[in-house]
Amino acid sequence: MKGSGTGYGFAPVSTLGGATEEAGKTENVKEVLTNIDQLAQYLDRITVVYD
Repeated sequence: MKGSGTGYGFAPVSTLGGATEEAGKTENVKEVLTNIDQLAQYLDRITVVYD
């Protein structure tokens, strides 16, 4: 996810992806779960519109 969302207008996906990756490298399970929850909340709030 890190870097994937920004090009499509979903910067929080990239930000949370990067943070989750870093938390995983240090085995910080609490932070990984928090980031997943934040991502789920973000995805619940957005609406993708196709032209």
